[in-house]
Amino acid sequence: MIGCAEYSLSSKRCKGRSGNGNRSSVIRNRPKGLTIPDYDMGDTLSLIPELEDVVQRGSRAKRREILQRMTALFLDGAGHYNDAHVGLFDDVFSLLIEEIESKARAELSRHLAPLTNAPVNVLRTLANDDDITVAEPVLKLSPRLAETDLVDIANTKGQEHLRAISERRALGEAVTDVPVRRGCSPRSPKRSARVSARAIIAPRNGSCSASARSTG
Repeated sequence: MIGCAEYSLSSKRCKGRSGNGNRSSVIRNRPKGLTIPDYDMGDTLSLIPELEDVVQRGSRAKRREILQRMTALFLDGAGHYNDAHVGLFDDVFSLLIEEIESKARAELSRHLAPLTNAPVNVLRTLANDDDITVAEPVLKLSPRLAETDLVDIANTKGQEHLRAISERRALGEAVTDVPVRRGCSPRSPKRSARVSARAIIAPRNGSCSASARSTG
């Protein structure tokens, strides 16, 4: 039986296999790369028709329900998924959170933030959320955010986002330099990496000017 290496929601076609790649064959066939006994992507793929209907016509409550189901499926098998599977979840999560309340987005953020293979595109979306309850878990904990992601967020978001970034276990100089360029007032000069990062990027009594990107 030929499996599906990657399913594209936008084209509703299976990539990396022969044949016409229609939706029914995708659902019937197990994706390649899964050798874990008793583990199957069938539950996930079987939700795709319902997902497409929800995205087009579903209420926020229905979106929240599907999001919770997809989150549970991802958490249950996260350790076994390959890049194609994670990419599928990335597409699904990204579609579902487009029109959903912040409470549901924050719940997804808390679940995905600590995972080493969490879908990176939806993580970026959550980290850039204006609602700090949504952004904070990812900004503090996600190992999937690149330094360039953190720099972009530090450049464009407010004090609460900067403070969340300052709680990460490690921060590069490119990140800690952003508040200085933005006019933040550090409460102490640079010293060791972790202490100085906290002091400069999230001053307790300081303030930041409107976002400004370095031109140099």
